[in-house]
Amino acid sequence: MKLKFIAGLLFVAAFAHQAHAQQAWLDRPLTNWSRQGMALPQLPRAAPQGESANTARCRADHVRQPASAAEKALVRRGWLMYGPVYSYDSTRIVTALSGFDGMCRPLGYQAFVYWDGRYAGTLSPVPMNSRTDGALASVHLSGPARFSAGFARYGESDALCCPSRVDSVTYALRRDDVPTLVATDVTQTVTSPAEKPEAGTSGLVGKRWVLSEMEGRRVNAAAPSL
Repeated sequence: MKLKFIAGLLFVAAFAHQAHAQQAWLDRPLTNWSRQGMALPQLPRAAPQGESANTARCRADHVRQPASAAEKALVRRGWLMYGPVYSYDSTRIVTALSGFDGMCRPLGYQAFVYWDGRYAGTLSPVPMNSRTDGALASVHLSGPARFSAGFARYGESDALCCPSRVDSVTYALRRDDVPTLVATDVTQTVTSPAEKPEAGTSGLVGKRWVLSEMEGRRVNAAAPSL
């Protein structure tokens, strides 16, 4: 029992460290994390994640089989293929994850960029977790060599559903025998008011509400909640 407790503490500490790393890179000057110096980009291994009770169902419902040599290489390194493939000409961006939370949302996920089947790098320097600051929210390819990705940014009072800001990162891809991916710029966009809680309702979000009365009649409902 003690070992399980210690393992749980270590997982929580690692999760917190990763969450901090997720948001930190967006607040610092951009660096070329995919290719440090003259070294070739190395395909990372998936980090182990804590397994939820319904992990088998999550995998059955959301994990897809690898469809290319590049995706098979990811699977060999522990990744699970997840989500759509973004493509433009010979540029491909695929997402893969390490595990799921209790609601089958991806944990430890990453977006991998390829040119003509050759690995170029990742959209984020660190793996991401759903509903946390710095999580990948969108990918847009405007061409084979230039594209952008949106990352959710949460304020202290933001509900998990509704980050108050999205940071858009643009990338340039050099297409040759050793493709190189470089993040070039970050812009900030405040999400639309419809996506944020209305003014004066901040005390309503982030809490568990249980039904107690309906149309003037008391209701004994312990389970249904909002």
